[in-house]
Amino acid sequence: MSILSEIIADANPWHHWPDSIPSASQLPRRAAFQTLRTRLIDPSDRRAQVLRGPRQVGKSTLLLQLIAELLREGVDARRVLFFDFSDDRLRGTPSPRDVLAATAGGPESMYCFFDEISRAATWNQWLKQAVDKGQHRFVVTDSSAALLRAGGRESGLGRWDETLLEPLTYVEWLHLQGGAHEDVESILARLPGAFYRYLANSGWPEFRLTSAVNVRQRLRADIADRAIHRDLAHRGLDLDRVLQLFSYFAQKSGRSTSIANLARSVEPSTDQATVRRWLEALTDSALLWQLRNVGSNSLRAAFSDAKTYVCDPGIIVAFSPLSEPLHDPETKGAAFEAVAYRQLRELQREHGGELGFFRAGKSAANGKSAAKEIDFVYITQGHRIAIEVKSGTPSDKDIKKFMTATDLFGATRRFVLHGGGLDRSLRASGVQVLPMQSFLLDPDLVLRS
Repeated sequence: MSILSEIIADANPWHHWPDSIPSASQLPRRAAFQTLRTRLIDPSDRRAQVLRGPRQVGKSTLLLQLIAELLREGVDARRVLFFDFSDDRLRGTPSPRDVLAATAGGPESMYCFFDEISRAATWNQWLKQAVDKGQHRFVVTDSSAALLRAGGRESGLGRWDETLLEPLTYVEWLHLQGGAHEDVESILARLPGAFYRYLANSGWPEFRLTSAVNVRQRLRADIADRAIHRDLAHRGLDLDRVLQLFSYFAQKSGRSTSIANLARSVEPSTDQATVRRWLEALTDSALLWQLRNVGSNSLRAAFSDAKTYVCDPGIIVAFSPLSEPLHDPETKGAAFEAVAYRQLRELQREHGGELGFFRAGKSAANGKSAAKEIDFVYITQGHRIAIEVKSGTPSDKDIKKFMTATDLFGATRRFVLHGGGLDRSLRASGVQVLPMQSFLLDPDLVLRS
């Protein structure tokens, strides 16, 4: 038996034992599961499905859950093929064509699940041709930003859909704490301090049961060794400097981004074009997100006025130099903003619309900002929603300042999300004041209130 055939046999036990259901199928399903399943079983939709996202975010688990669902629905086990192109037993870089050739003699039509597809030789040209042929259905994953490069986009035009999988939302994290069938209320009742544990342990599934100290060490190592030095290696960048830039944003998540200031602050000897390439590589890989100022009328100003966030609040905690990061008001505030933005991105994927922040006005001569700013604005379904985030209890002054900015923005709905002592939602001067956890448990409330 060849190495390729051996790997296929090991990865697909259901070919020989049809009752072999992947153990990952017992874990709670994420929102992307239903999207991919619907597209996969739709006979009129022949496009491939590309699932991308940072390493260790749960992409392989989601593939195994889709496989288990097909097997439960009665699909012939021999028609379901899983292959991981990162398997360390592989010699050279086999193409997906080689993998399918190694299964010769099997069913004419198969469901093919290919993990870490960009490690395969000529993957994008092959996938384009395979989709055009229409013989098999494909779901592929990748951790690197290779899928976003120009060649991949050109080949994939009209041939595959991309789905981004990010670290767990708060509700997804809670479900993983309790298993597939325990409700959120029961989990919260037996898990005191769940929200702060989520902030400290991050939304990476593998860390859900790990102590916070170990999470910080492991997450820093994973970001450095895997997400940057391995997954961005093909970009031809100075990866040590890219990691330095990422560390800068991990400690200053939510700050405004100026390429010129970054070049001076992070690496003074580096030109702005190089720093821009580093930043683009990190945003391509979904480790960083940039939020546009919807109050800017200029594309140039909009870019220079962007705010940059890390993809998960646990990164802020992990990269903090402090021993107790969440006891520090500035770090805690950054983590609160990051978790709100993580949930708002999920809301935007489900409902569409435009997500950004709002800033109007200029800085005063004395150095104190005279600008009016709103942390997040969400324009959707005919509404202009303004959201401010406070890690403590909002004061009357905070509410008044927020109202002034929302009037300039033309907000139709106003929310202040906080981590203070208020245990119920309050309305103040047309503003709905809510505990952060209430929003995270029911994010649709900003659309229906």
